[in-house]
Amino acid sequence: MFLTTLAPLSLPAQTRSEASMTVLSGHVVVCIFGDVTSALVGLRNLVMPLRASNFHYHELKPIVFVGSLEYLRREWETLHNFPKVSILPGTPLSRADLRAVNINLCDMCVILSANQNNIDDASLQDKECILASLNIKSMQFDDSIGLLQANSQGKD
Repeated sequence: MFLTTLAPLSLPAQTRSEASMTVLSGHVVVCIFGDVTSALVGLRNLVMPLRASNFHYHELKPIVFVGSLEYLRREWETLHNFPKVSILPGTPLSRADLRAVNINLCDMCVILSANQNNIDDASLQDKECILASLNIKSMQFDDSIGLLQANSQGKD
């Protein structure tokens, strides 16, 4: 019997400046609200269909998680085997974080909340997700990069 201690899993977390230097287009952005005390939502179940075995490696869309590093560290144990997955520690309410992951060039954006707020008014349960979606919708971008990429792919 052999006993080994495994090194802690390293998170592919990027700083905001590193993320903004990465050219992302046609990717999936997952905005997650959660903290150390939040229940795990099972992000593995979200990623698995995007990583189905019938996709070739070059067909896989990169997935970028934007959220609390403490929360994502807890979810990382079930995500670390998937390719093309990265993390930007921050908050989905920060426009700088959203610009760093090129939210305007993503194919898909998912906004999830793992927070279990003890709010008396049930209509306020999804306030963070709604604020994030309104924030993204109201952002304005210089679309010259998107036009250049569309022209290079022949999508006038």
